[in-house]
Amino acid sequence: FKQKTAYEITYGDWSSDVCSSDLNLVSYWEMQNNANDYYGNNNGTATNVTYTTGIVGNAGVFNGNTSKISLGTGYNRLNYTTFSAGGWIYPTQTRYGNIITSWNQTNLTGWKLRLTSGNKLEFEYGNAGNVSVGSFVTNANISLNTWTHVLLTVTSGNTFNFYINGVLDRTLSGAAFVLGYGSTTTYSLIGANPMYGSGEAEFFMRS
Repeated sequence: FKQKTAYEITYGDWSSDVCSSDLNLVSYWEMQNNANDYYGNNNGTATNVTYTTGIVGNAGVFNGNTSKISLGTGYNRLNYTTFSAGGWIYPTQTRYGNIITSWNQTNLTGWKLRLTSGNKLEFEYGNAGNVSVGSFVTNANISLNTWTHVLLTVTSGNTFNFYINGVLDRTLSGAAFVLGYGSTTTYSLIGANPMYGSGEAEFFMRS
């Protein structure tokens, strides 16, 4: 996997470049007035999401309370130990907010890519079912009221890279996380819990 340069991320045509040419792409939610998966089969169901002008076409707007896009239940939707997940985000408040998640709250397995109350990008993961949760955060803060491309890459469940606008921010290693399990209790979501701002998301089955 060759991480895109900052220029490519900022000025590239994601809808034609990434989606049509990358065979490792699993899903790309453009937020073009709906929650459809432009590339794959993980169409979402939007709740209280509106749309505005984004970095590429439109973007989903999340109200920080009830807005979310549900990708359904089932541990196989975004459940890999080697993957990349991220998107364009435009946060407008300093608060916790999920960007994209595949999480089982019952047995504390799976993962979350989210913003913290300190404006950091965070990867939270279940590293022992029903026992504990681990997390890593970026060195840099994510700016408010501006478009930022964020990306997390995970290799074999225990090596993590954060990229901000195409630039490597931090590389970390830790205990391998446990994939979410439970066909009706592992939820895949964009936004929620809560996310206040705008954005779009992509998911690759690669690091």
